[in-house]
Amino acid sequence: MNKPMSLKIQEFQQNISNIIGESELPIFMIKYILKDLQSEIDRLTNDFAQKEINEYYQSQKTEETESTEKN
Repeated sequence: MNKPMSLKIQEFQQNISNIIGESELPIFMIKYILKDLQSEIDRLTNDFAQKEINEYYQSQKTEETESTEKN
């Protein structure tokens, strides 16, 4: 059985907490690092969503072309 998503999330959060605690960086530096990471995650999320949208529209065009060619 695959590990449940809730358990994966819990482990991920714990790992991040451990890394932060072991980093010995001042909390204000961690704040800026996490803000940078959040910006990168936002960009990747937007890129992924745009890619999915483009793939969807491309598949629709392909289906329309195939349908037209059959008739």
